[in-house]
Amino acid sequence: SGRLYVANYGAGTVTEYAAGASGNATPVAPISGLLGPSAVAIDPHGNLWVAVYGNALDEFVPGSSGPASPIATVSGPDTGLNGPSALTIDAAGNVLVANTYGESLTEYPTTANGDTSPLRTISGSSTGLDFPDGIDVDAAGNIYVANEFAGLEEFSPTANGSAVPTESISGSATGLSAPGQLAVAPPLSVATTHLPTATAGAR
Repeated sequence: SGRLYVANYGAGTVTEYAAGASGNATPVAPISGLLGPSAVAIDPHGNLWVAVYGNALDEFVPGSSGPASPIATVSGPDTGLNGPSALTIDAAGNVLVANTYGESLTEYPTTANGDTSPLRTISGSSTGLDFPDGIDVDAAGNIYVANEFAGLEEFSPTANGSAVPTESISGSATGLSAPGQLAVAPPLSVATTHLPTATAGAR
């Protein structure tokens, strides 16, 4: 639909804007009453996933607005959620989460609800994860992570446990400074007339 969804941590809302919105635009369907929303992602079914304060993920159907009730909430000690601050949808269509305080990446099916154990957890000394607060995947399923204190890392699509990154970007020449959210550009094609760009920004 081309609509834009924004997590507003301080206001406790997720605001949605129509395609082409500009200037002092009024949100189409703001969701309110959320506790510290920090990240959003749209799954293959069109549902909206929101990471909220208190180590939880809320799922909303398209068109939700106001103090809407989520159709599912992933929360509890078995989930492994610990400071979820970034979300993306991986190559399998599952929800992939960067847990800043847990220094881990956790993956859940879109059918998850309640105290659901993750399908996999990337965590441990070999991963090099250090306050991860940005995450994205490329078309091949490779996972890219921004670490607030350790630069950028790439993991294979099947990475699990204390996986070793396949690539990392760090050092004084990189210009990285507490990197936060990131995005992976799609591959170029012969029909491309404008170069796509990857973006990254601090929290």
